[in-house]
Amino acid sequence: MKMKKYIFIIAAMFLAISANAQIVVNSRFKSMTFDEMAAPLIMAQRFQQECLNNLDALAEQTEQAEQFISEEKDPATWEVYADCYNSIIDEYNSILKNGTNQGTRRAISDLRRQSSSLLASIKAAYDRRNRLSNDQYARLRAVDGLMCNRFFSDISIDEFMNGKTPTVTYQTREEYNAAHR
Repeated sequence: MKMKKYIFIIAAMFLAISANAQIVVNSRFKSMTFDEMAAPLIMAQRFQQECLNNLDALAEQTEQAEQFISEEKDPATWEVYADCYNSIIDEYNSILKNGTNQGTRRAISDLRRQSSSLLASIKAAYDRRNRLSNDQYARLRAVDGLMCNRFFSDISIDEFMNGKTPTVTYQTREEYNAAHR
């Protein structure tokens, strides 16, 4: 009788334990391969490298402004250019140091827009100065004795930015001599 009692107790304990246990039958779990586990990291590394490549290309594109402006002759325009260029370099260094984040794509897009706008403005000012300078030389050659107070080619790009055109006055030698007697 004692034996039946022990068997009954053991059976009851087994039932109590198995009631809380779960047996997995026909599991759908599939272990991941190394490639599947590494895929997010590889994608993040590719995105980071893509961002760095984009910023590198943007820095090279922005450097094209240096052919149109001079730090000494065009200080205001140079300062805007330098701020834009330094922002690109700062973003590049930030990605190297901290990696990418949710704002990286937008920051690069904003920098691209800022750089393109700046380059277009500088190029337009440079072209306007050259066109006015060519017109000015043609006018001075066409009218004998015509003089001007300054040459467009000597004027800073700063004065041509944002669609501005500096004022240049013209007078003949006779008008000049009459005014300075």
